[in-house]
Amino acid sequence: MSNNIVLAINFEYTLMEFYKSLSLNENDVAVIFMVKHLLEQKNTLITADLLAIKMSLSVNDIDIILVNLMKKGYLAYKQTSKGLVTSLEPLEEKLSKMYQMEIAKDASKRFNEESLKAMKNIYEVFERELGRTLSPVELSLIDEWVNNGISETDVINALHEAIHKKKTSLKAVDKILMKWQARKDIEEEGHSAITETWKKGINQTIDIAQKKWSDK
Repeated sequence: MSNNIVLAINFEYTLMEFYKSLSLNENDVAVIFMVKHLLEQKNTLITADLLAIKMSLSVNDIDIILVNLMKKGYLAYKQTSKGLVTSLEPLEEKLSKMYQMEIAKDASKRFNEESLKAMKNIYEVFERELGRTLSPVELSLIDEWVNNGISETDVINALHEAIHKKKTSLKAVDKILMKWQARKDIEEEGHSAITETWKKGINQTIDIAQKKWSDK
């Protein structure tokens, strides 16, 4: 997503959300909004005198604000072939980065919350179906499945298939999950994406599990 697309939708929103973090006050924001408004009206060089016509702030106050915005790197005056022009691009780029970082943070938070919820549900299903409390190693392996992108539905379905086959071991459930993942990879990519390193890591975890999790 380009900066221009983000800011076409979110410039005002991001400025209102983050202006305090940018060490701006309400007068700074008012001047910025008016600069943006005048630029959209095809004005190229925005001066304190021009802004004062539209605002209740004095020319001197506006001039101080413009200087501070320049010092903070949010406003620029650029020399072009058509003369000196005012630009809010530095601020737009800063806001775009902050906006996208906020989206990424929210997405990460949602992902973590969804993962924790999935793990909790899986624990409850395993303990109910197996009729016992899961060990720390077992809980760790379930966490690993979820963190590797295996869905809650697939994990629970693999458990049910293992139980149907009269096997209640973690290794049996893992083998079923690996088989399904390999089949999915072959269907989508033409080959399996499951690596020997991943298999080895899973097997090492299984090997240290409690004996009651050995294959039946």
